[in-house]
Amino acid sequence: MNSKYDPETEKEVIDWMNQITGESVPLGRENVAAALKNGHILVKLINAIYAGTSPLPPTAQRKKHPFKFNTMTAPFKQMENIQIFLTAAEAYGVPRASLFQTVDLYELRNMTQVLNCLLQLGSEVRPVGSACKVIDWYFQSMYLQVVLFHYNSALP
Repeated sequence: MNSKYDPETEKEVIDWMNQITGESVPLGRENVAAALKNGHILVKLINAIYAGTSPLPPTAQRKKHPFKFNTMTAPFKQMENIQIFLTAAEAYGVPRASLFQTVDLYELRNMTQVLNCLLQLGSEVRPVGSACKVIDWYFQSMYLQVVLFHYNSALP
């Protein structure tokens, strides 16, 4: 699963996340996983997005926030923190199919899906008018894909 891990995507996502959270997550699959594994930065990210969004999507409005993470180092507490992020991201608008499983991050099983989830979260920020910065290159590449699809379908 990690064979499709893209360092360029990682850099864009991590730069975006660092700008929003003020953290300094280092690049590299293992470094990213180590930095995010306890869930603290993920919860900090979702808190910043919720705080910077007005109005929140209806499903997100029903969530009590800011979200609190557990500082204990026990594995199950760290996994709970990751789950807090995932639940809040889904309420914000990230489709369930775009979410990752806690073990994908915690055990480095599928870091590609972790990045994809963060990309999807970034794409959900724009439609609800968030003050948080959006991953602009993501929208540009999606637009280009749509244009190319329509162009190619028009060819005989």
